Amino acid sequence: MNNISVVIVFICLMSVLKYFEDRFCLACLSYGRKITSVVIGATVISLFTELLDSIYTGIHETNKLLVLILPISFILFFFLHRHIYQHKDSQRQSNELNTVVKTAMSFSDVLIGILAVSQVRNNLLSEFIFLGILLSYELIEQLSFHIIHEKKSSQKMCSQLQKIFLSIWPLLGFLYAYFIGVSEMITTVLLAIYGGIVFSIIVREIFSQERKILPVYFLAGTSSFILLFFINIFIL
Repeated sequence: MNNISVVIVFICLMSVLKYFEDRFCLACLSYGRKITSVVIGATVISLFTELLDSIYTGIHETNKLLVLILPISFILFFFLHRHIYQHKDSQRQSNELNTVVKTAMSFSDVLIGILAVSQVRNNLLSEFIFLGILLSYELIEQLSFHIIHEKKSSQKMCSQLQKIFLSIWPLLGFLYAYFIGVSEMITTVLLAIYGGIVFSIIVREIFSQERKILPVYFLAGTSSFILLFFINIFIL
């Protein structure tokens, strides 16, 4: 199986997971705290070793002014959440939180589809590692959505048509990048925006739940991705 076949399987799997996301919740499982602690630890390492590296490499190869996009997107997303939490009406607050998170998740789903194509690795194992990193970002966003609902937010059941529409975003990103192509500058801009959003989610939503993170499992997650990093750099 070549790398593009692996990418196609991965994108189809992501779309299926998106469709059934309202039927399962990692954080709600009996081992939910352990699983989420591993995921958070792995994501933190991948942010510093993969996402930021890709962003700054792209910036230096295109336009150094693009470096401003990363902190600006972080700040905008941070103040957007701050504005929402200032609402005294809890129903309005929960509705706006749902809208913001779903919009961010849809954007990241499209980006995942684009990155899966535009940053295909030469080595098959490297490709699996990279796709695993993309999956960890998706799980972090799912966890942030769980935290919002844990704060008594309301969630309306999606219609089947709406669920299908939301689940195909990774596929749309894949098709666009595969058949039309994305320039290096556009990829860098999208990465910088996405990086700012992910950092904002982790700082504001995830680490605010630090008492629920189990240190041993958090370190297990960080250790596993550090090992993958060394394998990818020094062995492959």
